[in-house]
Amino acid sequence: MKWIKFFCLFLLFSLLPFYIRAEHLIPLIGLPSEDAKSLYSYSSDAAEIEFFADGFWNMGLKQNIFLPFDIKQAVKLDMPVFSQEIELSVWFLLNKSWYFEAAFAEGFEKNSIAAGYYGEGFIKHIRLANRGIHFSDLFSSMGLSKDENETPGIYAAFGKDNFQSEAFVRLESSTSHTRQFIGQANINGNLKEDREWLRGQFFTLPSEALTKKILAVYVEDEKGKYVSETFSKTAFRPLTE
Repeated sequence: MKWIKFFCLFLLFSLLPFYIRAEHLIPLIGLPSEDAKSLYSYSSDAAEIEFFADGFWNMGLKQNIFLPFDIKQAVKLDMPVFSQEIELSVWFLLNKSWYFEAAFAEGFEKNSIAAGYYGEGFIKHIRLANRGIHFSDLFSSMGLSKDENETPGIYAAFGKDNFQSEAFVRLESSTSHTRQFIGQANINGNLKEDREWLRGQFFTLPSEALTKKILAVYVEDEKGKYVSETFSKTAFRPLTE
């Protein structure tokens, strides 16, 4: 009886997940609201440091245990499986101007790290990040607002009185496409092995050395001795005959 209680207790703790969850809300871009509560705060005559967090980090440990009613069967313990789900952002703020931000999402596959500065003068915002560099919603009517860019860059916002300007520099992901033309004809190139057959009406060989590598040339002939299974059983004969 004690043996069964021990395994039941072990099963209970094996299937019990544990969680770490932070629910102090703070916008990632923008200074904290006045009613936001920091998880850590330190201030002195020279500096004021605050730490904020927003999101969740769920972690769990699961293990399957097979307890047979037949004493002849062995107890089976599967290997414990660790799982986690994270959507977490942390924010360090220095003197309500300088900040460091780190965000973790989609199982650590989309992590972002950023550092920046907020000002009340001509320089409003400077941000350096590994992703998410784009214009603000102020330019949404011009089609220049947020996009799904995942490349690093730097962003800056300036303003004074009725003037406001934004600029950014970032790496752009791009792909290259090439085409080859002879006159108005688009040439499509395909690589073939030496042992493969090439079928066509005209062939242009770029060098005399390449002609020496041609083993044989065949032409279609109903009386040909060579029948191709590849080309609908077409009969061929050597060109030299």
